Parts: sequence; C-alpha cells; structure tokens
Amino acid sequence: MVQLCDTLDAVSSARICADGSLVAEVLAARTGMQDYLGSEGDPENEHGMRDRAAVAVYRPASEVFQAASLATFAAAPVTLDHPSVAVTADNWRQLGRGEINGDVVRDGERVRVPIIIRDAATVAAATRTHKQLSMGYATKLVFPAGGKHPDGAACDAYQTDITVNHI
Repeated sequence: MVQLCDTLDAVSSARICADGSLVAEVLAARTGMQDYLGSEGDPENEHGMRDRAAVAVYRPASEVFQAASLATFAAAPVTLDHPSVAVTADNWRQLGRGEINGDVVRDGERVRVPIIIRDAATVAAATRTHKQLSMGYATKLVFPAGGKHPDGAACDAYQTDITVNHI
C-alpha cells in the first residue's frame, strides 16, 4: 500500500455557523486519470518509476465507488495541510480540526461529502488561503503489463483498495 494525496478545488456552499464552525458539502474524490510524482507512486522504485516526474495513475469508478472504500470516508478527520503520519486515535487531538459528518454520496464521477470544521484558525484558513481539498488515503497500486487497465484505459498504474485517512 502507498499513501497518496489527491487535490480538488473546493466547490461548495460553505457557511459559518453561529458557533463559528464551517459546514460545507464538498467534492472530495474523483475517478479517471491523475498524475502523481514518481516518488509517490513508486517510492521503493520496484517498477523503475521513482525518478519520473509523473506517473499516470487511473482511478476506476469500480474502485472509487466501491462500498468498502466509500465507508472509509465516514467520520474521517479534517486536517489543516497533510500531516506527515496517518491520523489515528493517538494523534487526532493534535491533528484533527473537524470531520466528515453525514452521508457520503456519488455525484457523477466524484464523491461528495459533508464536512464540518470546528477549529477557528482552520475556518479562517479555509475561507482565505486553503481553498482546495486534498484527500489523504492509502491504496494498492497495480502496475499492469502493457500499461493498460483491464477496461482498456492507458496508464502506468491503477488504484485498488482505496482507504481514506483524512481530508
């Protein structure tokens, strides 16, 4: 399993609650081709791609919308920037700023999630400087012979077993 991050523009109707928290419905993940650094996609250089500027990774809908994967979004913590380690119960108090809170649904070729940010400094950042979302997740990368996913999409690798850790 490798740890990857996927960045999307935050498109939502965010609102600030009476207590100062921010709530929003956001598009958090998507299907299709995505470029990652070679050092992200092949950190141990098992496939000779670690030093490449980009590795084309395909995220098939069958994996992105798999029930087990979608279930990992539920209550995932919101962080400010990506922590250098996975968020766990041991470090949530230091890293967590909110959470995914509500129904996780397919929205076309994307995943839509409701988030709540409860930390005032993070609310300020989300409304001023941090207007993109990035999922932190683990996935198994499969490097197919011939550079094609079984459905025919040309790629260097494709993702399976997507497990969300934080947003």
